[in-house]
Amino acid sequence: MKTVPSYPLQTLSNDDCWQLLAKHAFVGTIPSLHPDLMAIGKAIVKRCDGLPLAAKTLGGLLRCNLDVAKWNKILHSNFWDLPNDILPVLKLSYYYLPSHLKRCFVYCSIFPKDYKFEKEKLIQLWMAEGLLELPNDHGDVEERGDDYFEDIRLRSFFQQSNGKKSSFVMHDLISDLAKSVAGGFFCRLEGNGDSCDIIERTRHLSNVQEVLDMRQKFQSLPKAKCLRAFLNVKSSYCHVSNVLMHDLLMKSSLRVLSLAGYGNIKELPEDIGSLKYLRNLNLSETSIRRLPNSLCTLYNLQALTLHGCSDLVELPRDIGRLINMLYLDIRGTKLTRMLEGMGKLKDIRILTDFVLGDQTGSSINELGKLKHLRGRLAISRLKNVVNARDAKDANLKDKVNLKELKLTWDEYDDIDGDSKHYREVLEQLEPNTNLKHLVIGSYKGTRFPEWVGHFSFSNMVSLEFQDCKFCISLPLLGQLSSLKSLSISGFSGVVMVGEEFDSNGEALTKPFGSLEILVFEKMAGWEEWLCRSDEAFSLLQELRIKDCPKLIKSLPKHLPSLKKLAIEDCEELECFLPRAPSICELELKKCDALQLEPLPCSLRELKIAGSNMNDSILEQMLQHCTHLDKLTILNCSDIRSLPEDSVSITLRDLCIHRCEDFDFSKIFLYTSLESMKIDKMKCGQLESFPLGSFPMLKHVEIWRCEELKFISAALEGSHHQHLTCLDSLDIRSCQNFISFQIEDGLSVTNLTRLTLWSCESLKSLPEQMHSVFPSLKVLNIIDCPKIERVPKEGLPSKLKQITIFVTDKLIESLIRKREWSLHTLPSFTYFSLSYSGVEMECFPDEHLLPSSLTSLRINDLPNLKSLEYKGFQHLTSLCDLLIRGCPKLQSMPPNMLPPSLCDLEIRDCPLLEERCEKEKGKDWANISHIPVIQIGSELMI
Repeated sequence: MKTVPSYPLQTLSNDDCWQLLAKHAFVGTIPSLHPDLMAIGKAIVKRCDGLPLAAKTLGGLLRCNLDVAKWNKILHSNFWDLPNDILPVLKLSYYYLPSHLKRCFVYCSIFPKDYKFEKEKLIQLWMAEGLLELPNDHGDVEERGDDYFEDIRLRSFFQQSNGKKSSFVMHDLISDLAKSVAGGFFCRLEGNGDSCDIIERTRHLSNVQEVLDMRQKFQSLPKAKCLRAFLNVKSSYCHVSNVLMHDLLMKSSLRVLSLAGYGNIKELPEDIGSLKYLRNLNLSETSIRRLPNSLCTLYNLQALTLHGCSDLVELPRDIGRLINMLYLDIRGTKLTRMLEGMGKLKDIRILTDFVLGDQTGSSINELGKLKHLRGRLAISRLKNVVNARDAKDANLKDKVNLKELKLTWDEYDDIDGDSKHYREVLEQLEPNTNLKHLVIGSYKGTRFPEWVGHFSFSNMVSLEFQDCKFCISLPLLGQLSSLKSLSISGFSGVVMVGEEFDSNGEALTKPFGSLEILVFEKMAGWEEWLCRSDEAFSLLQELRIKDCPKLIKSLPKHLPSLKKLAIEDCEELECFLPRAPSICELELKKCDALQLEPLPCSLRELKIAGSNMNDSILEQMLQHCTHLDKLTILNCSDIRSLPEDSVSITLRDLCIHRCEDFDFSKIFLYTSLESMKIDKMKCGQLESFPLGSFPMLKHVEIWRCEELKFISAALEGSHHQHLTCLDSLDIRSCQNFISFQIEDGLSVTNLTRLTLWSCESLKSLPEQMHSVFPSLKVLNIIDCPKIERVPKEGLPSKLKQITIFVTDKLIESLIRKREWSLHTLPSFTYFSLSYSGVEMECFPDEHLLPSSLTSLRINDLPNLKSLEYKGFQHLTSLCDLLIRGCPKLQSMPPNMLPPSLCDLEIRDCPLLEERCEKEKGKDWANISHIPVIQIGSELMI
């Protein structure tokens, strides 16, 4: 990947610094009303050295404070004269923090740099660690946490991250400040060499997970005898040594324990009950199936997070004893019921899911006892509600802080039951009008109760209906004044969508006046959409209509704000597209009855699939599209060429798939292309593909083009250019591809990845490959049986990775003739050799592989009998070794493997697996020192 030239950022002027400081400092007033403060403030910003972070932080420190003495104190503080390891202004801001905020801010030193943290999760950690002072009026400690968080944020110590509103990050310099004042009480374990040392006074420990967290990483953990927090951050699916669990269960003072992301944790020991002070337990994305009942003796537990535990089938039977529980996150689990006693968790705030069992477990009326529920709640398997009065007892209407609600019946139950009963149940589940997000799924009623879509739900932002196949009409939704996203899917019984959907004829406001996204999918019986109001959908930006096979007419005539339109599998739809002057993306698939007109010049992306559209219609559609950036054409047999007009100048991304009679002669006009994919084409005019005709190309994929024979430098009679942009070239299943003809002076200077896959006629790689592809780093050769050898001039010197699959002649030249000279490649680190029937007694030969190699994969070599001791002896950098599918491989020679090896995996090698069995196999002693070993399905760390 090419780097973008750096742009040196300039510091702010004093005037700009003052504007930034004033914006944060003066709230509810203006600086000109306070001339004394203005004078002092302008003197202060001169000491900020033009740094915006310094101005913002000082503005936060002085926020709402109009005391001249306080401003003078800041101006003349001794902190300005401190050594500049941490910005003096940041130290100054920290110094003036109230003590309760200092504790909460310093706690954030546990997070690594650039770590995005959720506001709610951080407040839960503060609560667990006892950092929040209880209000004098015995009010809500959570609200106190909200106040603390907001105070710190307004001082610019926290910044909102890009993306979710509830996600925040600390500037690197702020992170350095927190770390500098944390002392040895906080410690971070990081894999990049920035880890601190765990010492006896370490109380709070975070762990930046790696793919394999080995025992050496935690060898100092016993030193922290009074550890209060172990927190996994940046968790993804990874594995950990069993030693960690053992050591952590010895830490009786733990308040916070996070093992999130460790996929090899399948059970929690009964000893978890010994952590009596534990308040926050996070087991997200582990493989746990059940939790021990001893967990229910942790009476101080406030938060239990099981998000993404996809194997978890039940909660511990006495969970109702956890009376201090405030947060229970069970999203993404396989729970089939809630156990009895859930109603005893009277103080719980967050209960993400409530699963109704058949006849056992908690009934829905227990939700009525949980009066403090807020945030998100999903109630599933509502078919098990026998009496609608029980649903009323859930008392959702009084849960004023509930913002997201999902109500689902059994999605696999297609039996048409008592429609009246289903409606009565849903009627009694009416939520509070503060609700913002609602999902109703697999509802079996024929109509919705009146509350669904009622205009009193003025806070509703998103609404989704899934698989309500027995409903014969849609609810009135057009008067939901704040609704921005609406998705309707699986309404098989709806034939017409009309005024009852968007207005009742008496509305005083524009129907769907705030809606931005509208989706209709899987509407098998839908025939007509009557949209008579020209004012409806005035702010709609995205419209998707998919799999509505009977829809004939029509679409809204004018959508002034529409940017994205997708119509798929609507073959009877015979109307015009909406007038959409701002449209940027259009996708049309199997909707040939549409009446197409020229598209606006704003269009940037067009995808056409499964269409009878011809060249003239395509050219007519695109005649005004002077900004088209991406064009995708799939399965359109009547499209034979591309337009020659302005599109050829602007187009950067082109994908053509299964257009069998396509004429490629005009494609060479498209010299601005940066990405091209050609798939399943006859390519009659593309027997030779001229790379040099596309100077801007970065990525090329040519798949299943039977008539392609050559990759050439340029068209015959034209001049080629050196390709400085091309980064990857991928040729697959081109059965008649014979050779590269690009060695007459062409240099593809920045190509880093070359993939050749199922090219059955290809006999050789470019002879001057080392000069033609001088930057090549990754070479994949898969199922190319006629390639016999590597170029005599050698491989490109920057190669890092080679993968060879099912290419026996090439593999034989490696094994027997030793023509590859891999030891001459200074950066070579990865080699994979797979699926070869070549007769080989042993592998690898001495000095076949370079000492720089870090990863070796040996897959499906049925004739391999032994591993060569001398071939491994000099691989002093080898970190991981995988051996799979070698049934004749018998043993692991003593002292064969280098000390650097940290990961060994052996699978589908029955003879070798038996000899390497833990504690029992004859070769176990030869491998037992390796930190991570996987034999068959057993992982040992």
